[in-house]
Amino acid sequence: MQNTILNDTYIVNTNKVDRRITPLLGQIEADKSDVKFLLSQSYNKLTMIFSGNELLGFLLWGMWNDTVHIHMLSIKYQKRGIGKHLLSYLGSITTGDLMVTALDSSREFYIRSGFRQIADDPLELIYDR
Repeated sequence: MQNTILNDTYIVNTNKVDRRITPLLGQIEADKSDVKFLLSQSYNKLTMIFSGNELLGFLLWGMWNDTVHIHMLSIKYQKRGIGKHLLSYLGSITTGDLMVTALDSSREFYIRSGFRQIADDPLELIYDR
């Protein structure tokens, strides 16, 4: 596990399921078995953001073929910059393009964060660096 202090929050990266994310899984219609399956793949990681002992959000992602694929992003509070903070952090520790399959409910967030639609797939969004 690697801890990094960012402002008044800190980031934890792991490749294991952390029980503290369970309450946030309901917000993205996922469950612990989805996370467990994704983390069973060696190229996937779980990045969590905390303020003190409070989990503010998490990002489940993997990297292959020089592209970072975002599988899940869930935050406790909206409109406070937590999601953008996680994306910015992910961009700072990886290379290559960021890609996400965004459903209608999250699409606007990713577009506001600098992602653009890939021409041949309306659900696929990419952030070119």
